[in-house]
Amino acid sequence: MHTPQGNNRNAMFTMAVLFFVFGFVTWLNGPLITYVKLTFGLDTNSKAFMVTTALFGVFFLALPSSRVLEKTGLERGMALALVVIFVEIFMFGYFTTQGNYCLSLNGLFIIGQYKAPQGR
Repeated sequence: MHTPQGNNRNAMFTMAVLFFVFGFVTWLNGPLITYVKLTFGLDTNSKAFMVTTALFGVFFLALPSSRVLEKTGLERGMALALVVIFVEIFMFGYFTTQGNYCLSLNGLFIIGQYKAPQGR
């Protein structure tokens, strides 16, 4: 079966944009460590590196997340992930400005959970 080239280009463009968005969110994790340490006045690096642990420590939620993808489908799952990521980014910023370290880490954990399904 032959598909028009326009559909393939649109799909490739969409995937490239999504890859950039998810990659950018992941890349922001590195520079964020220094700012979290300064913002919350953390005295040890281990507390600051909880930022990395919160974002990448979601590997044990892969199976429940795959169930969500089975029910929603890949396209709706990606849309859901984008919505949750953007909401959590704003919430992370809010909790950070309020000085609540635990809820800020919780926001990063949720971002990591919904960023991960796209790689499965």
